[in-house]
Amino acid sequence: MTHPPHILIVDDHREIRDALVKYLEKNGMRATSAADAVAMTTAEFRLLTVFLKRPRFVLNGSVSR
Repeated sequence: MTHPPHILIVDDHREIRDALVKYLEKNGMRATSAADAVAMTTAEFRLLTVFLKRPRFVLNGSVSR
């Protein structure tokens, strides 16, 4: 059995995260959301979406502000 792609959505706007997760799950994918890089999990993902103009993001394994 093939597992659906697991996609991580990172956005500080809860409404955007929730809408994207709902859309992706409705279309047969697994989706996880996080408010920022600090809240991200260590799970494996096939795709990561991130809005890089936010104040906190991961660079070389460390959180940058």
